[in-house]
Amino acid sequence: MVTTNTTWALALADATARLAAAGLDEPEVDAALLLGHVVSASRTMVRLFADRLLDPAQATALERLVARRLRREPLPYVLGYQEFMGLRFACDQRALVPRWDTEALAERAIAALRAACARRPEEQPCVADIGTGSGILAVTLAHEVPRARVWATDRSAPALALAAENAAALGVAARVIFAEGHLAGPLPRDVAFAGIVANLPYIPSGELSGLQPEVRDWEPTSALDGGADGLDLLRELATAAPAYLSPRGWLLLEHADDQSDAVRDLLAERGYADLEVVRDLAGRDRAVWGVWRP
Repeated sequence: MVTTNTTWALALADATARLAAAGLDEPEVDAALLLGHVVSASRTMVRLFADRLLDPAQATALERLVARRLRREPLPYVLGYQEFMGLRFACDQRALVPRWDTEALAERAIAALRAACARRPEEQPCVADIGTGSGILAVTLAHEVPRARVWATDRSAPALALAAENAAALGVAARVIFAEGHLAGPLPRDVAFAGIVANLPYIPSGELSGLQPEVRDWEPTSALDGGADGLDLLRELATAAPAYLSPRGWLLLEHADDQSDAVRDLLAERGYADLEVVRDLAGRDRAVWGVWRP
């Protein structure tokens, strides 16, 4: 247990040993991040200044954070934030933990929006993020493409509140419109969207019980459960999206790494063209892109 006047090195070793005994995958990384959070230091600084001492307040704070992680609470919830595309997002149980593999969607959408801006400098492309959660996609798109007009929907009022907090903290609140409701339903009918991006629940219902404790026991089930085969909401959005898309507007759907064929098929069946599988930084299939051609 961490006590007052413990050096950073000993505190790190103690936390690492306890987290390892609890079966965590990366106990030393987690311990270094928790200690760094308490002492306002990077992981590198934690090791460089290993002989520094924890003061009483720091020792108490670290002990509380380690105890939360020992209960398998996700590290980003414990820290209160998660990095995404170089931006720091507030993170808590109101929404899923942002994951780095979703950056593949952001990068693809950013490229498409920048291309639209280059083709028509006089216009502001409109884009929607469906099921925004903590707002990582909507906020990142607004941050990276200042000319874009961004709408973000979610059926969870608490998630939308978190997303709005992130938009404000990152300086884009004036350029993101948040709307509560199911899928694309809250979007305005008089706006032709250049694109729609969505990271919807895609885990098959029967697989939820087998997820890691951090996911199964802490993250909102409504943001995970995608129905019998995981694709219920993806099908529904793919069917509804053309009513909101401009001619040659695009739809970009995140999915599990073994679902790309099924998602390609459901888009093809609904008339989308120019289908493209987007891969994440690990080279895994992560999303499917399709263009609506009425």
